Amino acid sequence: MLLLWLVGFLACNTEQKQSAAVQDEIKMETGLTLEPMLANADSVQFLYFTNPFGDSLRYTRYYTYHNSGDTALIRTLKNQMDTSFQVQPAPRTCRSNGKMFFYSKGKEAKTVYFATQGNGCSYLYYIKNGLFYYFTINTSAENLLKALKEKTIEP
Repeated sequence: MLLLWLVGFLACNTEQKQSAAVQDEIKMETGLTLEPMLANADSVQFLYFTNPFGDSLRYTRYYTYHNSGDTALIRTLKNQMDTSFQVQPAPRTCRSNGKMFFYSKGKEAKTVYFATQGNGCSYLYYIKNGLFYYFTINTSAENLLKALKEKTIEP
């Protein structure tokens, strides 16, 4: 009887440890661990839609852009995605006003969309396997994206 109890106890204890390890693994997943090429990005191209709130079929057609290899800037943006995320099956109703193409050694690493309108409509997100991965954006990163728009040029 003691042997049965001991086996049962060890089995439960092992199951609890495995469950805790799985939970730790889930907690540790961030936007960068989910997209390792994004973690290695060394340059970025910013596209700002000219009329993000216009015609829903063509609002991404016209834009201005800015290219950057500024490591501090890229680190700031990557830090915003080196956090937990919220997964959604469809895009939010509040529209993005631009996107960023991150590159790693000349190859496109990931496209990340952004919204900087405030009032619950400020975020970063990317798409993976048909799902939308949303990240909270802090005020300094949001202001940085707003300020960069002044440096953009037309294609």
